[in-house]
Amino acid sequence: MAEEEGKKEDQFGFTPEGERLGYISLEEAWVLAIRHARDNSEFYGPRYSGTSLVWEIISQDEGEDYYDIKLSFRPAGRFRGEPGVEQFIIDKMGNIDIRQMLDEPTGMEETAGPPATPTQEAPPTSPQTTASTPTATPTPTPTPTPSGGDLRWRYQTGSSVRSSPAVADGVVYVGSYDNHVYALDASSGDLRWRYKTGSGVRSSPAVADGVVYVGSGDRHVYALDASSGELRWRYQTGSYVWSSPAVADGVVYVGSDDSYVYAITIP
Repeated sequence: MAEEEGKKEDQFGFTPEGERLGYISLEEAWVLAIRHARDNSEFYGPRYSGTSLVWEIISQDEGEDYYDIKLSFRPAGRFRGEPGVEQFIIDKMGNIDIRQMLDEPTGMEETAGPPATPTQEAPPTSPQTTASTPTATPTPTPTPTPSGGDLRWRYQTGSSVRSSPAVADGVVYVGSYDNHVYALDASSGDLRWRYKTGSGVRSSPAVADGVVYVGSGDRHVYALDASSGELRWRYQTGSYVWSSPAVADGVVYVGSDDSYVYAITIP
């Protein structure tokens, strides 16, 4: 796999900065992502300094004018934990717009290392009997049991959840980096519906008058029917919509990574 990627890098002719002029393909985008991750490993922080890492592609999606690449990464060699996940948003000119870590590897402390040096215990000694003055047995103080906080339910999505949930009429609405918006029953955690956008959803939904408003990394603001999840309408901005919409007086207000704040009249 690594040899094949190296050959493709030579074929694609990237610039010394890791970019390429012209319109790149999805295949070129994931090669660029792996190459950038490999050459800029300081991104992972001092915890991984001096650690050889291994990357694998776990998903690759194409938008209208960008690619969404997700890589797993882990220490090379024997690793018993779960790999980390990072995301690249690369435009079709080969520019890396976003690189972010979604999950760090777990179980780093379980990575195999050199065996511990055995130690010897001192031989047991004969028990010694000593006289002591009897003391009163202390009465244990009961530890108060906290009220509440018990787990009612939990629901697993396909990736990280960085969106804050919105709750309305007994339903929890939340976005996930698996590109979906979820509607979950607030009492049971059962799935009511889910809607797939074109990229990860970090925006926190806003609910008003039976409609869920939410932004996506695919540059759109979505209006979804709160009961069915059907698309009412969507509006395209110039870049990723990570901010959370606000709704007032028939207008949706939301910011975009294109440096603009939008006021969208609800049809």
